[in-house]
Amino acid sequence: MKLIYLIQSDTGKMPYHIPSSSDVLLLQWQETFQPADHSFHFPHSSWAEGRNELFRRAKAMDSYDYFIFADDDVELYFDLMTFEKLLQKYQPRRAVPWYFHDWNRLCSDTKSHIDLVKYVDHAFMAVRKDCAQELMPYTMQYDEVCWWLSSEDLCERFFEKWPLETFRFNKLVINNLKSREYPQNRHQQLPKNISISFDSQEPAKQICVAYKFKLNRHICIKLGKVVCYLLIKLLPLLSLNIEVFSKNHGK
Repeated sequence: MKLIYLIQSDTGKMPYHIPSSSDVLLLQWQETFQPADHSFHFPHSSWAEGRNELFRRAKAMDSYDYFIFADDDVELYFDLMTFEKLLQKYQPRRAVPWYFHDWNRLCSDTKSHIDLVKYVDHAFMAVRKDCAQELMPYTMQYDEVCWWLSSEDLCERFFEKWPLETFRFNKLVINNLKSREYPQNRHQQLPKNISISFDSQEPAKQICVAYKFKLNRHICIKLGKVVCYLLIKLLPLLSLNIEVFSKNHGK
């Protein structure tokens, strides 16, 4: 299985120890270019622009089974070889580690090594070749408003085609404590075709954001825990029904 890590960086420094069996391509988006192996310069590019250019170049390099996109400011608390072994074992269409922040902690099912989720943070994400070919590139039409919307748009399109086929490996944890300056005005001009719906990843956050309840954070957290509990209990049944349906219809 051939994999390539596609990393966006401001310094040109390789932030992770990449397994020798995998390839890597690093985009530097700062004005000043620091020459480095496997690196190229794309100054002042938006997040979506950078991802698209990385994907375009990677396709021209070789026929990869997985494209692993990553931002350089993400902290990994696992060895990348472990992540690669899970990709090899399950071969999911899309896979992410567990993004450890306050909202996600509400929805961690500690008994499960894997959750099936809809919305994921794209800071570190593996996409299988067939899915990437069909869904890429990221849309750039919202870049002046909010860079998050390009990833939410892709999540929506992915879910429409392959519901419940995004794996989150709960024992592999990442975090991101930094925040750079970029457009984040997601509410003022939120496109009508972007919906932030409930799933097992961030229901408390989505209650507050998508439906704009005028409640304080503690009430949102309590509501979120109830939603998480119900979803965690119902998800195995829902997954089983989908599996049975697929077998009965020869898919």
